[in-house]
Amino acid sequence: MSSSIRSIVLALALCIGLAALSGTAKAQGTFNPVDDTYVVGDGQTKLELSQEFWIKIINTNVISLGSIGTSSLKSQSYRFPVVAGALDRETVQGEINHTGGFFLQKGAIRVSVVSLTIDLTASPAVLTGLVIVSTDYNTTNTGTVVARLPLAELTLPASMAPPIREEAFKTIYKQDIVAKMTDVLAGNLNSIFSTTSFAGGNNIGSISFFLVGVPSREHVVEDFIFRY
Repeated sequence: MSSSIRSIVLALALCIGLAALSGTAKAQGTFNPVDDTYVVGDGQTKLELSQEFWIKIINTNVISLGSIGTSSLKSQSYRFPVVAGALDRETVQGEINHTGGFFLQKGAIRVSVVSLTIDLTASPAVLTGLVIVSTDYNTTNTGTVVARLPLAELTLPASMAPPIREEAFKTIYKQDIVAKMTDVLAGNLNSIFSTTSFAGGNNIGSISFFLVGVPSREHVVEDFIFRY
């Protein structure tokens, strides 16, 4: 076989090998643009408190609000960092997990809520959180864990009708999600703060979230290294 023919044969073999390797990597990848599941890697959720909640309930009862950890409260807006979650694009089932939290305090009594989750598997969708109560917060930072409670029922906007489509750079942005207080949370807050101001259906405010998906095919290189 002449050197020129041998070169052509080797080049063809290399192209076939690369094509096969590419097909193998795609088969092992964890993301495909047409896959049902959108895996959440980062983002932020904003809760804009309503005037009804801010003035009629919080101010009337002389209850102060604050943020915990990596969350923030500016004016009447809470911001909670998104750290994990997943959404089914076709059914809009899933959840969005946050870090940080918020608290309500009157005198030495503090109700802290952490580990917030937007649960889209519930019907209706609901915002839940781990509730901690301290009746003597001025002398101790500890309290008693009550339970993970449903905080607000969520009314989803038309923009969240399935299927959920991504925007540029694998992001999802949704707004105008109405949050109304659950009977469970209202009952607990009324008992803790000795009031009757809280009620199921109270308009807490409007929620929006910005999600950043897990990078496409992030496990392909790792799979290739360990399998070959």
